[in-house]
Amino acid sequence: MKNALFVTGTDTGVGKTVVTGLLLKFFSEKGLRTITQKWVQTGSCGVSEDILEHMKFIDCGENLMKLHGEDMAPYTFKVPVSPHLAAEIDGKKIVSEKIKRSFLKLREEFDVVIAEGSGGLMVPINEKETIIDVAETLGLPVVIVAENRLGAINQTLLTCEALKRRKISVAGIIFNRLSEEGESKMFEDNILTIGNLSGEKILGELRFNNNREYLYQNFLPIGEKLLAGLRVKSR
Repeated sequence: MKNALFVTGTDTGVGKTVVTGLLLKFFSEKGLRTITQKWVQTGSCGVSEDILEHMKFIDCGENLMKLHGEDMAPYTFKVPVSPHLAAEIDGKKIVSEKIKRSFLKLREEFDVVIAEGSGGLMVPINEKETIIDVAETLGLPVVIVAENRLGAINQTLLTCEALKRRKISVAGIIFNRLSEEGESKMFEDNILTIGNLSGEKILGELRFNNNREYLYQNFLPIGEKLLAGLRVKSR
């Protein structure tokens, strides 16, 4: 059965790209033809750096990019700023219909499409539309990635509230640690408090590690929880 996910962050730099790569590997190892998409990449010269990071998690990444690269990354811009401004600096304009066409083409060919956003949900792509507008139009369930740190409760609950107001389904929340900071009661409390106040499914937490295979082993229970809540079946 065809399926798709949209991966958003509570902020920029919280680990969306790594989570998207882990999801790609997880669904691929379930025997599902899976591909990723980065709707708008800024701070990149011609090739989406985030897509390149996703592809490091699987063996056939180079072939996927060769065949589907244009649809995997519909928009790339040089300057590392908000998408609407990056496009303006390059003398271009982001058209949401182009993103949607690329997404639909990929969904026709693959069992699972995992689309990664840019920063958070309310990031503008042009003078009238934000990232959440595109996700809403496509009807995608959302995976929220939150850095587990001071401030996570406010940012994550605001993200959940924005999705709830638009009746967008939340597939679950993944917490991410971006440093080797020692244990703190705050980390556990963030997860419990956000779960209680949002009512959304907590998929788990990724501990900091630079080794992709270690991260993947840590991710497996998260992937299984997510898969159980979707209507997609492994082959």
